[in-house]
Amino acid sequence: MSRNLIRVALVLPLLVVVFAIARAELFLKQSTEFTLPIGGYDPRDLLHGHYLQFRLVLDAEHTEEREACDANQEACCWCLTRTQDTPAARAERATCRSARELCDGALPLKAADRSFRFYVPESQAHALENELRDARAADNAYATFALDPNGEVRVRELTLAGKRYSSLPGADR
Repeated sequence: MSRNLIRVALVLPLLVVVFAIARAELFLKQSTEFTLPIGGYDPRDLLHGHYLQFRLVLDAEHTEEREACDANQEACCWCLTRTQDTPAARAERATCRSARELCDGALPLKAADRSFRFYVPESQAHALENELRDARAADNAYATFALDPNGEVRVRELTLAGKRYSSLPGADR
């Protein structure tokens, strides 16, 4: 092998890692955080590997523009507005156009309807699964999401019965 090929083979993986870190940092810089209520994805198995699975629990009856959203599901978003009196942001269905103009954030319905995964260390897996179940039963389970202007969403942390959990090792508060 030539020396240039060896150099490329050594540098290329480093460039990929640096690119991935830069992309993640750019996403976080451009995103806005929202806290929303969550529920278990599958009550028989919330724990899947090293991940807790859950879904957003948003009230579809709260709508600003019911007729426009019912007619065209593709153009509908959750209009997210931060409130001072509740731990979670207020979420109302609206057209994505008006949600982007009038709300703090616009979360597309497709992005909100999927299940989310949150990494948990193996040693805490079953305890967190039980805490999620208990907090959800008491309507006290929330996730904080980073939402970018394009509607891409990523889980930042969980709040279960007032206790916060981060997916970063050692970051629990």
